[in-house]
This record gives sequence, C-alpha cells and structure tokens, in this order.
Amino acid sequence: MFCFGNDTFCCSCRFVFSFFSCCTTRAVFDGASAFKQVLCSTHWQKSKGLFASAQSTHSRVLCCNAGSHLKVDVNPLSTGFGHAYDSLNWTTPDNQACDFCPIGQYLPTLNVNRNCTPAARDEFVPATGMNTATNCSTNAFSNPPNSTLCESCPAGKKTIRGTLKTTCAKCDVGQFQELSGIETCKDCPTGYSQNEIGVAYCVGCIPGQFQDQTGEQQCKVCLAGQHRLNSGTIADTDLTTCVNCSFGKAMPFAGAAKCVDCIPGQFQDQKGHASCTKCASGRKFNTSIAVGISASSCVACDTGQHQPEEGSTFCLPCLTGTFQNVSGSPSCHDCPIGFSNGGTKEESCTGCKRGRFQDAIREANCKGVPQCYSYCV
Repeated sequence: MFCFGNDTFCCSCRFVFSFFSCCTTRAVFDGASAFKQVLCSTHWQKSKGLFASAQSTHSRVLCCNAGSHLKVDVNPLSTGFGHAYDSLNWTTPDNQACDFCPIGQYLPTLNVNRNCTPAARDEFVPATGMNTATNCSTNAFSNPPNSTLCESCPAGKKTIRGTLKTTCAKCDVGQFQELSGIETCKDCPTGYSQNEIGVAYCVGCIPGQFQDQTGEQQCKVCLAGQHRLNSGTIADTDLTTCVNCSFGKAMPFAGAAKCVDCIPGQFQDQKGHASCTKCASGRKFNTSIAVGISASSCVACDTGQHQPEEGSTFCLPCLTGTFQNVSGSPSCHDCPIGFSNGGTKEESCTGCKRGRFQDAIREANCKGVPQCYSYCV
C-alpha cells in the first residue's frame, strides 16, 4: 500500500477499504459539490473517524441510534465548513441531532429518519426510545395512533374486532360477561335474569319468582296457588320453577314466597290452590288439629245443635222452643202447636200435659187452662 504525499486519508483507508476505492471516494466528495448528503449505515458508522479526517465540505456521516430519530428542526448539513473528528463545527453536533422516539412509536435500526414508525394495530410501545413494538396479548388490542398500551374490554362488554379498529360493546339485557377481553357475551342461565346492559353478572330470581328460559331480562312470578321461598329444600331452591302449595295451604296472590295455612274453619285437600275450602254449614272445624288438610277436618254438629254459616269453628245450640234430632244440620226446628221445649240443645219437644195447652209454635212452655176450649187436652 502506497500513500502519495500527505494523502493520509487514503493511507488510513487501507484498514477498511482498498486503496483504489478509498481514494476514489475521496476524489468523488472533493470534486462533486452537488453530492451533498448525510451518510448513514453500519459501514459508514464504522468509518466515521476516517471520513471525518477527510474533512469533506459536502457530506457528513451521521446516524441516530435505533429508538431515536433526527430532530425535525435540525439541518444536519448546515454551515458545512468542514470538520475534524470529534469537532463541533457543524451547526448541530452529533450528540444533539437526534431525539428519542415518543411513546407509541419506534425505529429498529440506525437511521436519519425525521419520524419514527407508529406501532401497528394490536401492537404497543410503552416507553420512549424503543427499537421495537410489542404484540398485545390474545385478549387485548390497540388502535393506532393510541398505541402506548394495549387495552382489554372490561367485564360486562364484548370485544368487536372490526375491519379498521377494535371496539368494546356492552352486553345486551339478558346477557353477561364476567371476564375481560372476550369477544362474546353469554345468555343468563335459567333461574337468572339481567335487565341492564353492560353488566358482568346475572341476578338470581328472588323468592316468589322463577325463570325457566335463558337470556331473559326479568324473572317470571309464581302463579296463585304456588310459591318459591329459597327455604333450603331441594324443590324450593330450584330457581327455574315454582312449587305448588301443599295440603292444608293456599296462596291467593301471584309472586308469593310462601303459601299460608288454611285458617280454622277451612281446609284444603289438594295441592296448588289459591284458596281454602270452608267447612260446610251444619259442620264445625275440629280445633284439635292444627291445619285442615281434608274434609274430615270438619265435623258435623251434634243433635240439638246447628250452624247456619260456612267456615265455622263451633256449633250453636238449639234455643228454647226449638229442637234438632239430626246431626250436621244448618238449622233447628220449631216446636209445633201443642208442644214446648224449655231447654237448649234439645233433640225434641214435649207435648203439653192434661189441662195445659199451647196455641203457638216455638214456645218454651205450655200455658195453663183457665177455661178449657176445644184445643184443651
């Protein structure tokens, strides 16, 4: 390798280029004033010191590192009076020419770009000065230019990946989604409902209500003659159905949590009824039992008694002048003419004795005979 005169640039080039190519490059830059540019590549960076010693008046070796970019207000070739290695003769020194890529943008290699590359859809760049973008997780997304972080649709919403962007939509009524980042909402199961949109859960039917369908916004009410209490029994905790009122119970209203016992004087010998049946007239409720579960809960009034009303717990005695010789009767009979009855609860009347008479019905006593007429006995 030979050097001519003070051509130290060409001599130094022997370590990186051939003599011919190195000196030719020097000749090109010295002889072509129109060839004025910023030179940036891995190879130029390695030769930066040698190129600076050539003191080119046209061009400059300058690269911003990965994750950085050339400042938009910097002219890297301004005031090109030549420079020596490590000198600051350019208007903007090397260490002031570049700036970090902002959040959401990146550059992967050495460059002299004015701008960084924005992260693509479903990528994110969380800090400044990054040389790469990171993919969002499976259930997350990003929509440029908002690519600083990935986001997930929260619980109660579903993810909609459209052609241009990804959005979140609230779950409809009758639906829910308890997880974040999911692309579908689920129907409320049987026994549950939801009347609001964008909710992460469904609500179990309250006592007195049920739901036997999925995806409903409200529960149904139990019918009259039914109930649902959540009392702990297997039948009662089933949120999908109501339970018929049992024997001796009834419920006249819809949406009841609990059936009520038949009151004394009434009974119910069937399930699922809205009302109880009253004891018939001439009968009374057997108060020795707690709840009437059959017609046998009502017993017939004894002879000498009666009960004209339904649903009674007691019988009435036949009054003086009346009688009843048959059990289970709603009324008593009047003593006829010529008869009387001075007691109560009587099964019969007594005829007037000789010398006495009775010319009216329903009398307690016979009359004396001051003067006997045709009706005297």
